Amino acid sequence: MRPSKSIGLPDRPSTLPRTILLSLVLLFVGLSGFAFESVERRSNETASDLLESRLQAIRHSIVLWTDDAQSTAEAWASAPGLARITKALTSAARNGMANEAELRARPEARELESLISTEVRSDHLAICQRDRAAR
Repeated sequence: MRPSKSIGLPDRPSTLPRTILLSLVLLFVGLSGFAFESVERRSNETASDLLESRLQAIRHSIVLWTDDAQSTAEAWASAPGLARITKALTSAARNGMANEAELRARPEARELESLISTEVRSDHLAICQRDRAAR
């Protein structure tokens, strides 16, 4: 006897597994693209936030530095005798004709040096400490 065949339905392979596989591949590619875009967006936001916080820290440092510089300038401007010393040395300079040795020999120059020396030493010390901390 011969095996019976169904009449009207030809034997052909089913396309359902291929369709499911193609759908799964497309779904995987779509989800991968979405995940990559999401990670990239979060990474950009994190980098932006880090840069913004660094910028704010720098701005804050600049504000502190300018406040310190301004208070130092105000302190020097209000120092007793500084205007007198400056005027005396300026008139002694004779419009740039006096040499350095003559100006340094004047009592006003020695007085100015004594006023400035403590400030110069403290600035030098601060710079040295910053250099050591940076290493």
